Amino acid sequence: MDNFNSAFLFGSSVFTTIKVENGFVVDWRIHLRRLLNGLQSYYFLKSTDNLAMKLSRIRPPKDFTGALRITVYVKNPKSMDQSVTENDLDFSVNLRKIKSFHREPLVLKLSKRLQSIELDELKIGSYGKEIYLRKKAKAEGADDLLFYGEGIVFETTIANIFFRQGDQIYTPKSGIYKGLARKKLISERGVIEKDIMLYDLDRYDEIFIASSLFEKIVIKEILND
Repeated sequence: MDNFNSAFLFGSSVFTTIKVENGFVVDWRIHLRRLLNGLQSYYFLKSTDNLAMKLSRIRPPKDFTGALRITVYVKNPKSMDQSVTENDLDFSVNLRKIKSFHREPLVLKLSKRLQSIELDELKIGSYGKEIYLRKKAKAEGADDLLFYGEGIVFETTIANIFFRQGDQIYTPKSGIYKGLARKKLISERGVIEKDIMLYDLDRYDEIFIASSLFEKIVIKEILND
């Protein structure tokens, strides 16, 4: 019973999920750098050089298409407050086949949530509450949740959300995990970050979500909580 890791015991881990097409890992260096930066912030590490060398050797099979998830955690945690060094960390690699990256339009259900701005850059593995709430939303006729707080829209459980009005696209600026797909859209398509108000949702011509795996999934309806 002494081989449990921090991800299992406490939901404490940092991870990244990456799109793979025929063995090619999309935006691999960007994801790796984001993961290492997240580890330094989350575990207060001075260096991740040795871990970076090990992670850089990860390569999916050449015929694989799907999702590559890398999860980094403390190997043998003594407590939640344990001081961590790079040598205390280990990682797991999971591959999930995906036949198509296309998804049909989704229905979202509003769910109230607040998030500290300090968490906007950290992809932490403790998703237990979100998984439960998403299952509950599915039982009530939705595909996913749309989190909000103080009248401002945030994100879904799996992706950042975007709002198109004419030729301009907007996305929430805070209370969210700032994903790599979001950063790419801001850089390449001039997406504007701003507070998206709940009472303004009807004014937009199109609402969609995007992630590293799924570039665009249209939202067809948003249900009240």
